[in-house]
Amino acid sequence: MKSNSRIGGGQRGGFINPICEWNAQNNGKIYIEMKAPDGTIYPMDGVFTEVVKNEKLVFTCGALDAKGERLFDILNTITFSEENGKTKISCISSYPISNRKANAI
Repeated sequence: MKSNSRIGGGQRGGFINPICEWNAQNNGKIYIEMKAPDGTIYPMDGVFTEVVKNEKLVFTCGALDAKGERLFDILNTITFSEENGKTKISCISSYPISNRKANAI
């Protein structure tokens, strides 16, 4: 899936995502570029490690440095379940300290 999105600020400001690519299948890739109001691009990538249709998405993601290397890994688990005739979405994100590069934060 490719899309464009805007984060905060509506048409007058905020970050936009001029590139937002998600391939939601096992081993599918994620690539997003966040563009700041000053024009700075903040890229990130990821990969889906588990996709169970209508039940679960598991993926890693993280910001990229100037060389395109991941600065850190965030593990995301999103589950979907039925609750009272509606879909309940649960999200858990974890940030393993051992994966952090010294200059990332």
